[in-house]
Amino acid sequence: IQRTTSRRIGNFDEIRDALQKSIPDATIITTTFEFSTVKEQAAWFATKDVIIAAHGAAVANSVFITKDTIVMQLYPPKYFWESLEPLIEQSGGHAIQWYEKGKNPIVETATIEREEFDAAGQGMVPFNPPVDEVVRPVLYSLGIDEPTNKKLLLLFGAFV
Repeated sequence: IQRTTSRRIGNFDEIRDALQKSIPDATIITTTFEFSTVKEQAAWFATKDVIIAAHGAAVANSVFITKDTIVMQLYPPKYFWESLEPLIEQSGGHAIQWYEKGKNPIVETATIEREEFDAAGQGMVPFNPPVDEVVRPVLYSLGIDEPTNKKLLLLFGAFV
């Protein structure tokens, strides 16, 4: 899911292309939900195996996912609001997250001023998560690639 205004994923096309290359048989469908009805959004979520999106209201549609759907939320720097993971998991899905490597998102967002947090959440400047840091966790979650301690350290840094 690509947002049309705030919290846009700047390298969205690169991530989509890397996923397609890694999973050649996958049908990758992108959307913005800009003019979708609730019924259309519910149907979209209910028919996907993997959903990748910047954290936002659209992810609340995870209530419509099917069992074992993987929902990966991408958080821009200085914005972390862990609120939808329980909904994803209670709906039968698997919640995974991306946050800037080497940062503790809970500590970082707790130690900035409210105005800075709000500005990051409303951020009009796209953020660019490294493609591999998005694709690898999805491949691990699907069982296509096996994580090792070395791979996890390279992917997530010492914070893990």
